[in-house]
Amino acid sequence: MNNRNVRLTIRIVFGVLTLLLMGAIYLFSSQNADSSARTSGVVAGWLLKQIYPRYLTLSKAGQTSALNVMQLIVRKAAHFTEYTLLAAAFRQFLWTFRRIRFPGLLAWGTATLYAASDEIHQLFVEGRGGQMQDVLIDSAGALFGVFLAAAVTALAVQHHQKKNT
Repeated sequence: MNNRNVRLTIRIVFGVLTLLLMGAIYLFSSQNADSSARTSGVVAGWLLKQIYPRYLTLSKAGQTSALNVMQLIVRKAAHFTEYTLLAAAFRQFLWTFRRIRFPGLLAWGTATLYAASDEIHQLFVEGRGGQMQDVLIDSAGALFGVFLAAAVTALAVQHHQKKNT
């Protein structure tokens, strides 16, 4: 496969992945407060049982307190992770266009703007609210994703050049 076909394949794969991730983020943000809490509560409960075997022996108040803390951690980690993936995918998509000089910066900025629009969207969802701290977490995740994608690309290019010499 020649360079042009490789770039086109990368462009299609990461373009579709970017759109799918944006859709998934939108759908998660469209959940009302109860549905969102159930989703993160299930994950938080499962994690607590895995990492804290004595969780089930705690009092009801102790379990509730532990679950609330874990649920907050799960929610913030989800924000960071989904924007890491979004910015990484979008950076890889943009990288396939030779005329775009700073694909990482553009991917980070776009993901941050999407995060802000997502928090505004949540203002219109029952029981939800937009939070500036979530935009900051999302933006940090996006920045991490951009650096991660750039590092992976650099390693892949280096490996490809070594292989062809």
